[in-house]
Amino acid sequence: MIYRCEAQQAILELRDKGGSSALYKRGQLMFVGSSSVAMKWFVDLCGKDLDMKTLKALRKRLDVRKANS
Repeated sequence: MIYRCEAQQAILELRDKGGSSALYKRGQLMFVGSSSVAMKWFVDLCGKDLDMKTLKALRKRLDVRKANS
């Protein structure tokens, strides 16, 4: 699944298989690795610019992962 933040020119690419995800900012790869880390960085970077539905979905996924660890 791909999330875009136009204001910060950021893209979060969550990959289903393999567990790694990617975060891009202004077309440059910033991070590849844990989906949890990529989501956290994306939320920190774009939180105020995301719509509430997307922000809640990402935070919920992060909370579930935190609870399971």
